[in-house]
Amino acid sequence: MTGGGLETVPPLQDRRHRNFLKSLRQRVAQLSVTAAGTQDVTNLRGEMQRGLAALRTSINALQQDVDALEGGQQSAGAEGKTVVSAEAFGTGDVLIAGDAGAERADNGTASHAGRVIGLAGAPSNGAGFEVPLIGPGDLLDFEGWAWTVGDVLWVATLGNLSTDPGEGEFQYPVAIALSATTVLVAKAGPFGLDKAYTHTQDLAATEWVVVHGLEKYPSVVLRDTSGREIHAEIQHDSHNALRVRHSIPRSGSAHCN
Repeated sequence: MTGGGLETVPPLQDRRHRNFLKSLRQRVAQLSVTAAGTQDVTNLRGEMQRGLAALRTSINALQQDVDALEGGQQSAGAEGKTVVSAEAFGTGDVLIAGDAGAERADNGTASHAGRVIGLAGAPSNGAGFEVPLIGPGDLLDFEGWAWTVGDVLWVATLGNLSTDPGEGEFQYPVAIALSATTVLVAKAGPFGLDKAYTHTQDLAATEWVVVHGLEKYPSVVLRDTSGREIHAEIQHDSHNALRVRHSIPRSGSAHCN
């Protein structure tokens, strides 16, 4: 997604008003019903709950900005952050911190989990370009978008945003749509210390190999296919992978945080 129509939205302006808050709170209620009703307890429900947490956190931050505006105060906003690109990408693409610079995030690549840094504020034509980074709590407006107010936007493939968490190696909520063309980058989700990954084991086995890509030794919660917590031996092979060993073949999920 590239081209004109880019506007990095200042911290205070008319878009941040109570109509947005009302619409977003309604969306939270709708998502709560959806999350409670889903049958995929070990995967989608957990991801939906993370999306709800990101949404609620961002709504609270937005409310504080509205209160500050009405009180004649200044609120926190974008601080002119930039990154150097490692490849070509478009305006609004989701970026990760790569070894050589900013790269497009892809939910089909396990090693990208927990490495999201924000959205591209302008297109890059290749490696070595300095571009604005739209980080947690910042707004980005792009006329090429056509979201619905309140949409929770997830990391998809090749840097894209999607309203669908998808079936990739990880599912992370990144932003919330405040209008058809404006998104608020969530203050929770894949950023900072809030790094998590859920491995789904469909085929019963005594050993699960979990490549989480979190660059740490995470805590692990195991559940069977009914959503009940189970216990097994955990072996951390590295900062990015571990093994789960059961006494009998099992299927289920391993949530790493």
